[in-house]
Amino acid sequence: MLDGAVGTTAALGEQGWEIHKTVAEILELPAASITNQVVQRDNHVEFIMALANVASTLDKIALEIRNLQRTEIMEVGEYFDPEKQMGSSTMPHKMNPITAERICGVARIVKSFVNAALDNNPLWHERDLTNSSCERIMFPESCILTDYILNLTIKLISNLVFYDENIERNLNLTNGLIMAERLMAELTRSGMGKQTAYGIVRKNAIKANKENKLLGNLILEDPEVQKYLTEEDVKEIMNPHTYIGSSKTIITTISLIFSIIISIIMLVVFGAISLNNIAIMAFIIPTLIFGTLIVSVYRNFIESWLYNLISKKTSIVFSIEEDGTVTN
Repeated sequence: MLDGAVGTTAALGEQGWEIHKTVAEILELPAASITNQVVQRDNHVEFIMALANVASTLDKIALEIRNLQRTEIMEVGEYFDPEKQMGSSTMPHKMNPITAERICGVARIVKSFVNAALDNNPLWHERDLTNSSCERIMFPESCILTDYILNLTIKLISNLVFYDENIERNLNLTNGLIMAERLMAELTRSGMGKQTAYGIVRKNAIKANKENKLLGNLILEDPEVQKYLTEEDVKEIMNPHTYIGSSKTIITTISLIFSIIISIIMLVVFGAISLNNIAIMAFIIPTLIFGTLIVSVYRNFIESWLYNLISKKTSIVFSIEEDGTVTN
């Protein structure tokens, strides 16, 4: 703020530090606890790192979309308008993911500013001017480019194209090997020992891979498995469409949080609620969301874990009837 040539506020007299804090209050900024001639640049480093972190996440999203658009995978891709876009000047067939590629490329520039920001932190004695010329480029460029790739990412995700037939093909590409984890878990839940289940599934998975056979068919031929699972059980277990865990809960929760945030912003913008009321809402809404998450976690994870623990410790296999009663 107004700390003087060496950060002591000496030129402002005895009231110097009070002036320093008053200026900070007027600007609605936290007053620096200690300074030299300039505000310490570690604050600037945190800001640039935050932008770099955002850029890195956008890079990660765009990179995954680029990978999923590869010809041999082709599950998801960015929208391509053949009337307006050209993939390559020499290869007419190409439909390059140019938006995703641009996000990844520009993200590298934003991330590169982290090193510059860190180098601006140590200055000679009270200060030198090596930070100044760097910051005149670093701050505007990092902010403008981060904003740019944020908008590009919104455009990219809003216009994604999904290739359902390829997703289905890739799910079945390994003849059921991707369901080996679920198969082992269900055998364990049915009463088989964990290590025994692991060994049986591993043996049949290796055989399925070598002989290009369906894992589900090989498992059904195993006499040990037949003691615990029926043909219908195995058919259900090997269906990847029914093995999505808590995906729906996660998406619903995130969508709910996002909708609440957008709704609050819109209400404030249009004057329906005041900023003073947001503090109350900021306490109530997270409490409700946290409660929902706790219930969801219990139902999806802890409940089954307790069930398995009790079954293992007591050597009793429980079953849950349609009316909710537990029998053994």
